[in-house]
Amino acid sequence: MMPGMDGVEICRRLQEDHNSLTYVILLTSKTGNDNIVAALQAGASDYLTKPFQPAELFARLRVGERITKLQLQLTQREKLEAIGRLASGIAHEINTPTQFVGENTRFLRDAFVEMDKLLKRYSELHLACRNGGATPELLSTIEKLCEDIDIEYLTKEVPIAIGQTLDGVDRVA
Repeated sequence: MMPGMDGVEICRRLQEDHNSLTYVILLTSKTGNDNIVAALQAGASDYLTKPFQPAELFARLRVGERITKLQLQLTQREKLEAIGRLASGIAHEINTPTQFVGENTRFLRDAFVEMDKLLKRYSELHLACRNGGATPELLSTIEKLCEDIDIEYLTKEVPIAIGQTLDGVDRVA
């Protein structure tokens, strides 16, 4: 019965304007189930008719305080759960490319070791050719090493592994 706006309208506007944790106790002289239902549907948290006992009002305020604390705890818990889901998703998005970057790096390390063996043999062949001492055995050793390390496979796969590794680094970044 306030000038310009009644309690139900205030509750309605609070509900529309603020999605907050405001606990509203409507104090009114209006009685009857229709008034109580209208106030609660408009957003009132509780309804108390005049005349009221101060002890009852304080008891209802304590209930409102407990409910508000529980709502805050629930909101906080929901936020923490959302952060947890977000962190889990981010960890997954980082972990997946990091794994294949690691796998490719180990492959490149192993491929380099094998190719280094071959390069050393080619250096020996180069030196032998300069000195006029290239032997069929040295050529045979190099050919066997090329087969053993599967040089065709490595020359095809090493550039792919490098590209995937760079892609993984870009994805993590």
